[in-house]
Amino acid sequence: MNHVLAALCAVGLLAPFAGCGSGRHQSAAGMTNGGSSCFVGGPYCGGDKVKGDKNTLYRCTGSGAPAKIRPCADGCAVHAGTDDSCK
Repeated sequence: MNHVLAALCAVGLLAPFAGCGSGRHQSAAGMTNGGSSCFVGGPYCGGDKVKGDKNTLYRCTGSGAPAKIRPCADGCAVHAGTDDSCK
C-alpha cells in the first residue's frame, strides 16, 4: 500500500472499501453520542469521537451511546489512525 492510500486509511476514508485491514465500517456522522463518525466496533477514549470520561475506553456502537469497555487506571491513550487504548 502506498503512503497516500495508507494516509486515507488512517483517517477512515477508505476503510469501508479497500484493504485497510480493520474490517470495521464507519458510522455516519452524528450517529454516536459524540456527534462525529467512528469505526463501529473500534475502541475510543472518551472525548475521541465518542462522549465519555477521558480516562475510560469505549467501543463505538454506530448508534446511540458508546459501550463502556473499561476504566483506564493510568489514563487513556488516543492513537491517531489506530485503536485507542489504556496507558
